[in-house]
Amino acid sequence: MSDILLIQPPVGNPLNKSQFTIPLGLAYLARVLQDNAYSVTVLDMGVEKTTRTTLSAILSREMPKLVGITSTVLTYNDGIRVASFIKKQKPNLPIVMGGPQASFLPEQTLEKGCIDIVAISEGEITMLEIAEYYINGDISSLSKIKGIAYKHNGQIVINERRPF
Repeated sequence: MSDILLIQPPVGNPLNKSQFTIPLGLAYLARVLQDNAYSVTVLDMGVEKTTRTTLSAILSREMPKLVGITSTVLTYNDGIRVASFIKKQKPNLPIVMGGPQASFLPEQTLEKGCIDIVAISEGEITMLEIAEYYINGDISSLSKIKGIAYKHNGQIVINERRPF
């Protein structure tokens, strides 16, 4: 079991199928979360060739309390598809999307309906605070977390940016 599942989506139509990148951003997030007593699983869907069946099995086995998905220009649409699949399987499981593409398009990302929070810009401390909110209840409101966008009463809220 893991508190948090971090996902690197597959690249649906890579220009060069032999080129994979290490999900370094997710590794940084995992380290910060682990240093703060959260159990974390990192799933690189492209390398592990994860199917829907496999993803369902991982969700059942790990039973995460929070999911984080990274996004780049190449993985954004696949990340949204992954989030949508997870949301259909586990409608109450909070899903955070971060990375350059979601950071650049927080409103459009939230309008997809399957993402609960967009982590804008650097995500290590932001994701830690999101985990504290959802898992431990240490933070009383999403409005107190810098560097995120989310929906409140159907309206998109973009909090103050987190300094670098």
